[in-house]
Amino acid sequence: MYYIIYPLLYLVSLLPFFILYGISDFFAFLMYHVIKYRKDIVLNNLQIAFPEKTDAERNKIAKKFYQYFTDTMIESIKFISLSKSNCLNAVQDLLV
Repeated sequence: MYYIIYPLLYLVSLLPFFILYGISDFFAFLMYHVIKYRKDIVLNNLQIAFPEKTDAERNKIAKKFYQYFTDTMIESIKFISLSKSNCLNAVQDLLV
């Protein structure tokens, strides 16, 4: 199975970041609105953590969670082909 998935992930990791983040946006939309992956659990946990916030505010936080979640997955895939110098340049750009 590894020999099938790794080459596909490697090819995806060669895509530029702006395309990968577009893919991430698409997956975040799918996970929140279509698949509703653990949506009830996320919203329940937000209700416990932020009882003072309105439902609309908690939904906004949940959408941001799904966006960060999919961004993290896509960035993890990108690390497959990211060179050490590109990684250092990305970190330096964040620090500036």
